[in-house]
Amino acid sequence: MYSQHRHDILEQLETSRHDGLTTEVANARLKKYGLNEMQHEQQEPGWKVFLKSLTEPIIIILWIAIALTLISASYDFLVRNDFDHGMSAIYEGLVILIVILVNSSLTYWQKSTAKKSLDALSSDSRHQSNVLRDETWQKIDADQLVPGDIVDVKMGDFIEADLRWLSVNELQVNESHLTGEAEAVEKTRDSLPEDTELGDRTNMGFSGSTVVNGSGIGVVTATGMQTELGKIADLLQQTKQEKTPIERTVSQLTKRLMVAAAGVVVVAITFDLVKEYLNTNTISVTGLMNSISGAIALAVAAIPDSMPVVLSIVLTIGARSLARNNGLIKSLSSVETLGATTFIASDKTGTLTKNEMTVTRFFSNGVNFAVDGNGYDPVGEIHSVKDGKNVQESDFTPFLQSAVLNNEAQIQRNDADNYEPLGNPTDVALIVLGRKAKISRDKLLSETGEKDCDILRVFPFESTRKMMSTIIKIGDEYQILTKGVCVKFS
Repeated sequence: MYSQHRHDILEQLETSRHDGLTTEVANARLKKYGLNEMQHEQQEPGWKVFLKSLTEPIIIILWIAIALTLISASYDFLVRNDFDHGMSAIYEGLVILIVILVNSSLTYWQKSTAKKSLDALSSDSRHQSNVLRDETWQKIDADQLVPGDIVDVKMGDFIEADLRWLSVNELQVNESHLTGEAEAVEKTRDSLPEDTELGDRTNMGFSGSTVVNGSGIGVVTATGMQTELGKIADLLQQTKQEKTPIERTVSQLTKRLMVAAAGVVVVAITFDLVKEYLNTNTISVTGLMNSISGAIALAVAAIPDSMPVVLSIVLTIGARSLARNNGLIKSLSSVETLGATTFIASDKTGTLTKNEMTVTRFFSNGVNFAVDGNGYDPVGEIHSVKDGKNVQESDFTPFLQSAVLNNEAQIQRNDADNYEPLGNPTDVALIVLGRKAKISRDKLLSETGEKDCDILRVFPFESTRKMMSTIIKIGDEYQILTKGVCVKFS
């Protein structure tokens, strides 16, 4: 698609730049291509997850322990007529069974909790797109997009499917989820050579990207699992899942315990039989059964009955601790994996960093000012660098008003009552700075009287001008605000 002319692509997709698809055609394509969403691996039913936890290696040892206690109890009841000792074995078997059920219940509870959290995140991530259908622009759910749809995006929007750009207006897109580079990519609509690599296809928009500047109109070329993001998801699903370090350790321990238990039984029985033969020159059935009963008791004692529960409790505490710090754990065994990690290597700026900016100092009206606070939370004091106290609002108010008016970024609260950025990090930093001084764009535009302010025209940032300009009217006075490069007027 990136190597073809945009008009050829529209013809190939049987769509119109000015009319879009009709509802009938869109519905037919939706049946053909399916919903525009990622296909997830089929989830196992709850009963199967619970039963699977009963067949883990360490649990198998406990099942063997229960079987041995039942054999011992049967011998006590049927041969030795020792009711008290037999009931003691029964009680021990019940305790081991309770241990198994507690361990499996903890495992099932953790996995079901993680599934609910993931489902909640999926439902919160649903977006809408501005699409041209039946010759009119309308908002539809992003999962209803189909190839051939004409989509309009602006700053702050998510790109919900792979697009071929038809027109762009200083469009810049963050594609760090594909390339690992935090710096936004400037988009064009021109055709590119066929050997152009994925990260250099500037005439394409990819699902999962975010528009950080400008606007654009594109035609949907792929949806769902056919997008570049979907191809990555498909590769991840095909990856063979390996055991975690703790699972490998427990598996090795299980094998050793089984060998040790079997060895204890053999040694104990052999010792008792040899001892009886040396004393009586014969081996009786009663002696053999007594030897087996004692060997079973030793084998049961050698098995660490409480280890699975202790292990599950410790891992559950770790999972809860990570959850309080916004870490989501799908499997209890994954908690230990991070602790077993020796090195984390990364060569991509922005992949591990926050990619956020904060204004800490600025110069206005001949005075250097320092600003307290970090991040997007608009809380912090502004004070003079020279004496730290004497601050005249008149020294920085016009500067900050210009900074927030000549700006299209925003900060808004999310469901967790935290501030989220919308726009270029530099512009967001200026918005936060203004809010720390109780100056906001919406408030300035809503004031009336002598301070009545209107935005007449906005010239977005351009790579050629290297600046953004906004023409405003305050009362009867016209002003032009410019941000980007030093401009000298004669």
